[in-house]
Amino acid sequence: MRVRRNRIPSSCPVGYQERYTVARGDTMFLIAQRLGIPLDELIKANPHIINPNLIYPGDVLCVPFQMIFPCCAILDPIDAEPPVPADARGVVLTRLVDGGQNYSLSILAVDLAPPAQYGDFDIYEGFVSIPDIGGFGFVLLPNTEVSSEWAGTLTIGPFLTPSTAVQVRLANFGTGVSGPAVLQGSLNDCKIAP
Repeated sequence: MRVRRNRIPSSCPVGYQERYTVARGDTMFLIAQRLGIPLDELIKANPHIINPNLIYPGDVLCVPFQMIFPCCAILDPIDAEPPVPADARGVVLTRLVDGGQNYSLSILAVDLAPPAQYGDFDIYEGFVSIPDIGGFGFVLLPNTEVSSEWAGTLTIGPFLTPSTAVQVRLANFGTGVSGPAVLQGSLNDCKIAP
């Protein structure tokens, strides 16, 4: 008697890191319908399933992250020397732009100390780190009326995931050197459970 092993992907494509374990009665069509994703995308993300019409309980499928936009995430202070002011916080607003083809991430950071207080730094920058993709930095501009507020926006392609990390870091505009982070968070709160 031949024992069938469950088919489990060795890795999932970027943006498809959530996993779904097939239950009795499931079909690719029903799973795609339940998760609200196109059937062809579900099939394409699971090349380890040779025949998508034959799936079995225990098989594991890669499914896309489902995130809701617009979404806000809090950026909390982290250990720094000297310490970050106790009231320092940030927020990142993430929304779809360009007809849903790209994301805009806008950061507002408040109650920050002057960057020079931490060493040879003169600005703050936003930094977005996307697993399996890389990091993207952008300048945060000071509020001319409230020196402890900094803000900026980055528009990037369609590859955000809930584990995308967002930071506010120290930087030196003249030298291009980035320093340590003072605020951080992730887009995990934008995730919809499958």
